[in-house]
Amino acid sequence: MRRLGVLTNRITAIQFALLLQSRGLDARRNDTAEGVEFWLYDEDRIPELKGELERYERGEYTPVALPQIPAPQPVKPVPRRSHGFFAFLWNLIAPAPWTMTICVACVVATSLTGFMELPNRFTRELALIPITPQKGGRVTFLLADDDPVRLIREGQVWRPFTPALLHGGILHLLLDLQVFYVFGTAVEHVRGTLRLIGLTLLSAAAGNLIQYWWGGPVFCGLSGVGYALYGYVWMKTLFQPETRFVIPRSMHIMFWAWTLVCFSGLLPIANGAHSGGLVIGILYGLITFL
Repeated sequence: MRRLGVLTNRITAIQFALLLQSRGLDARRNDTAEGVEFWLYDEDRIPELKGELERYERGEYTPVALPQIPAPQPVKPVPRRSHGFFAFLWNLIAPAPWTMTICVACVVATSLTGFMELPNRFTRELALIPITPQKGGRVTFLLADDDPVRLIREGQVWRPFTPALLHGGILHLLLDLQVFYVFGTAVEHVRGTLRLIGLTLLSAAAGNLIQYWWGGPVFCGLSGVGYALYGYVWMKTLFQPETRFVIPRSMHIMFWAWTLVCFSGLLPIANGAHSGGLVIGILYGLITFL
């Protein structure tokens, strides 16, 4: 998508938009202080339309009657029906089933482990290696089990993924779910469920294994996947604008400011998972068919 130019007269801008529409061209219009700014998705037509836009700015065009808006038809009132609780849940989940599944799985898994503080079988089975929380915030594990690759070979293939479902506090859980829900629903709606599943699983596994080699087995959280989604959408906005993804400038500032805080060492943050997730998301987003 490239900038075509600006028309200072708004009536002229409407006429020019009708011209683009008649030629089957898709353009974005932005209201600015100068007038109406046009951005064209088909960049190959820019040279051809540059002269047309200048001609319209000079007023050298034949006005076209604006399409008539049909009068609204009276709408018959539809009697309200009580859909029930299960219908409400279906309407909530159906537009983004994978996003909602992961969000629910995070809440359930985190609750079962008592925010990674209960020394139970769920904590041992869902962490990257079998760890056991102790009083005072300490975590113990057997050195013989400190080998995730061996555990995976023995059939415990879920371990690279499930640490992303666990969280160490209510604030940790809410922040991770907020980022995942915002980006996940957008990606699932625009690019489909299968692409989101692939990105989620790949970034979770890669980020968790990198974090293990970076700082050891005691970590948890979905933020690595959140960074992957950010990197994916970022690449699509830069190199595939036809996907129509948009990241507000404030979101860019928030992510990179938070990244600086994470690497400052002020907080116990899984920087390996963040870094791995971001790299996976960027590479995934650069592949045009994903």
